Amino acid sequence: MSVNSTFWNTEAQDSSVGLDGAEWIIESRVGHNYHFVDRWTPSNGLIHDIGLQFLALSGANFDPVY
Repeated sequence: MSVNSTFWNTEAQDSSVGLDGAEWIIESRVGHNYHFVDRWTPSNGLIHDIGLQFLALSGANFDPVY
């Protein structure tokens, strides 16, 4: 699976919201092309996986992520 092509074809926003959780926004720009994906507390799937990869790359120690 190519994360890049899958990401670029992912719907930008969904209708999920809540009172407790976290808004995850992943943005990418390649040349003049820009895309973002905004999700409320993703518990699995592409945006969850990409977000956890970014957190791991930061080298910081985080409490459980939701």
